[in-house]
Amino acid sequence: MIYIFVVYLLILTCMDIRFRRLPAIWIWCGLLIMSVYGVVLIVLERRSFFDLLAALLPGFFLILFSKCTGQIGDGDGFIILLTGFFFTVKEEWTVVLVSFFLAAAGAICLVVCKRSSRNKRIPFVPFITIAVICVEFINFT
Repeated sequence: MIYIFVVYLLILTCMDIRFRRLPAIWIWCGLLIMSVYGVVLIVLERRSFFDLLAALLPGFFLILFSKCTGQIGDGDGFIILLTGFFFTVKEEWTVVLVSFFLAAAGAICLVVCKRSSRNKRIPFVPFITIAVICVEFINFT
């Protein structure tokens, strides 16, 4: 299932880079499918309700931050929320921190190379995708 999710993230990455926004239908379909997946994991007792809820907290915080400040897109918070369905709490926080670190490094490189100004927004989903792939690769080995 993680491979399907990575393909989903790659599609959203292309959309985020090209259009600078994520289609709501893709986000809502992802949330619906992942909610069903989460319920199935709980029913099959492969994951506890509280573990799943704790893994979803970073996404909820980013959505709240997005609504309050407007500094990050709503879709980015929803994508982090979706990653919580796949990863444990520790892995989820690793995805969040790695994606923020990569985004900061990418933004610094763009500013230093004079490809972008300090106030220009950059797409965040590509960094989330890279972080998910890195965390999954670390878990796989």
